[in-house]
Amino acid sequence: MTRKSEPILVVGGGLGGAAVSLALARKGFRVTLIEQAPEFGVIGYGIQLGPNVFSMFDRLGVSDAVLAQSIVPKAVLMIDSVDAGVIARIPTGASFAARFKRPYIVIHRVDLHRILLDACVQQHNHGQYLVRASLQPSQHREAVFAIGGFTEDIVIEHDFGIRA
Repeated sequence: MTRKSEPILVVGGGLGGAAVSLALARKGFRVTLIEQAPEFGVIGYGIQLGPNVFSMFDRLGVSDAVLAQSIVPKAVLMIDSVDAGVIARIPTGASFAARFKRPYIVIHRVDLHRILLDACVQQHNHGQYLVRASLQPSQHREAVFAIGGFTEDIVIEHDFGIRA
């Protein structure tokens, strides 16, 4: 079992890496988040998220920030790829909100990413850092990774990006 005093290294600062780093830091773990990209740019476009995602956003403490940066569409449309006809239309107004307790949202990927990274920085008191480094596995038998001067016994890899 992992003790909260044991540092955890998260490799990859994308959406998954930022979210897992934030979740661990909010639980009191010492987390180091690293990313080799010199900066985060616009990757992808909008992300559509259903109401069920808000239980995790609540746990991460980012629901209000996500809502502030997202839009709530009037409806979700399923469109035929051949003739562009509307197959189904699901209203996302008052009846949707009443039933699911949370909205259906659309948010730009880079906005969600920034929200998660900003929340990570706010957890700095738990040892959270975002740095640029390159991954070089050490030769230790325990599979300890030495990364840019960091040596951690627990490594979580979230480096599944475009060039991973």
